[in-house]
This record gives sequence, C-alpha cells and structure tokens, in this order.
Amino acid sequence: MSFGAAIALQWTALPAATAYYVYRATDPGAEGATPLAGPISGTAFTDSSAVAGRVYYYQVTAMNAAGEGDRSEEAYAVSLLPDLDGDGIVGFSDLLTLAQHFGQKSLVTFADGDLNGDGVVDFTDLLTLAQHFGWTDDAFSQQRLRLAILQRRQRG
Repeated sequence: MSFGAAIALQWTALPAATAYYVYRATDPGAEGATPLAGPISGTAFTDSSAVAGRVYYYQVTAMNAAGEGDRSEEAYAVSLLPDLDGDGIVGFSDLLTLAQHFGQKSLVTFADGDLNGDGVVDFTDLLTLAQHFGWTDDAFSQQRLRLAILQRRQRG
C-alpha cells in the first residue's frame, strides 16, 4: 500500500543517449542488476510504487547504440514528509499521534503513524518521524528529486 506517495525523478540529458534506465533500492548501494524502469525516452520518471515514509536510493543509466552506460551517482529521496496532522511541519503533535497508536497492528493508516505502510505502528515509523522532526514542507524539497547523470563514457 503506497498511500499515493510518488517520487518524481529528473536528470540531465546526455547528448548521445537514446533511453535511460532507473534502478532503485531501500539500502544504499544495493540497486541490483534489474532496473525499476526503462527504457525511458525522456529525462523524468515518477516512482508511483514508493511507500510513504520509506527512504529510496536511485541510480540512472543512459543507453545508446553502444549499450548501457555507467550508473549515475546514487541519490536518495523520502517518499513523503511524515507530517501526520498536515500542518506543514513534523512536530510534537505528529509524535503524539504516533505514540497514541504505537504497537497497533490492524486498521492503521499513514495518519495514525504507519509511515512505511507495513500495517503496524512501530519503532521503524518512530525512527522515520524522528529523522524528520522539525522539517517543514519547504525544507522537504527532496520530493522533487533531481538526479545528475555523470558525463561518463558509454560502454561498448
């Protein structure tokens, strides 16, 4: 269940590229061999399978007639600011809401504190909230993540 927590990715076009591939992981450096998406003809992709409150790590590759190029530097994004009450800041009232539902395992939602969509309000959710405590909507511009593809030579 994603709670509509999409992450918009954009990157700089490479002159010789005909398509791009996007790789994703939930741990740094663990994007793996299978792309999340591709071939993509443009320089943008929306990851609509992201789960609210989860950190994702991304790399992008460019493709041309010579094959797939090296991966970009890794970039990350959090799929949704854990602002449970919608007041534009992650603060004490959000912590209080999460605490009131801590340990619940059924019928919990993002608004109750289930930030990662796993069906339980637990320490993982508390940690996500704590990592963003004090953040405002303005400070949370990572929702619109920009990936810079390094100008690396294509393999082939």
